[in-house]
Amino acid sequence: MQLMPAPINSDYSDFGLMESNRKSGFYFSSNRPGGHGLWDIYFVSFSDGVFGEPINLGTPVNSEFNDITITEIGNVVFFCSDRKDGQGNTDIYTIMLSPKVFAIPEIGYHIKFLEKGTNKPISADFIITMYKKANDGKFDKTILKKRSDGNGFLKIECTNNTEYVKITVDDEEYQPMHKILLKPVGVQDESLYVSKLSLEDIPIDVESREYPIIYFEKNSHQIPDKEMKKAFEIAIKLKEHPNICLHITGHADATGKEDYNMKLSAKRAEAIKKIFMNFGLTENRFKVLHKGENQPSEMYKKTKDHRYNRRVEFEAGSCAIDDEKL
Repeated sequence: MQLMPAPINSDYSDFGLMESNRKSGFYFSSNRPGGHGLWDIYFVSFSDGVFGEPINLGTPVNSEFNDITITEIGNVVFFCSDRKDGQGNTDIYTIMLSPKVFAIPEIGYHIKFLEKGTNKPISADFIITMYKKANDGKFDKTILKKRSDGNGFLKIECTNNTEYVKITVDDEEYQPMHKILLKPVGVQDESLYVSKLSLEDIPIDVESREYPIIYFEKNSHQIPDKEMKKAFEIAIKLKEHPNICLHITGHADATGKEDYNMKLSAKRAEAIKKIFMNFGLTENRFKVLHKGENQPSEMYKKTKDHRYNRRVEFEAGSCAIDDEKL
């Protein structure tokens, strides 16, 4: 016997689990707070072994009275309620499901692909890689090949545990490009620009040793949301090129005590390393360094803005050579 996890079970009363035939998930009844009455009927999605957030079915299924147990047959559901105007204390009701009665929110992206420079919609091939959080804290990925339609439109459907999506051009008419879209909330509309490939174009060097700098807030080693995209992009590149290893060097500004700044710069570098390892990258691909306030950035020297010193920088090399020579 095993207890079902949250969000099925809560600190309140939950019962009557019933699988849906129309959606990937389950119905159940609960008297948890936030319902229409004492007891309400909910739906919870279940995809790739992960439960979504429970959704109250709302009116007219739920009411200010007690609404419990639900059975789904085709597009019709049957449920019990003690609402007024029934024949007895508790009665069985039925209702046809429709988007107005029961709509499970869609998750994903609606993307419009446009030609850079002309803004014309383009029909092209793309590789869609969806990264999902696995039970062990690492990431699993699902790879799809899709083509945008004649209006440049492409629809990507995601599951609740999708952390981010990588879109890569897979069409010889267009320049190589990839775009990272972070965890979707509902359906997000995006416009992405792709450049036509010409004979003069220089092939992109996928082994480029240029890596973005990741910046931090003052007195913090938490990676800001706006900087997380950079960490994802670096991790993806390392997954695709296993011969690359990194020096991860943390820095701090000089507004605090020197010993504090040294420890803070180390924490920043370790935070980045942890993100990489959550992607399944092995620890022997990284060397973590920390410089405290001892190496001010070139941008700080020009602007005197301490924000440029709260950073982590990267230097890449081959994993086959000696660690000290990376």
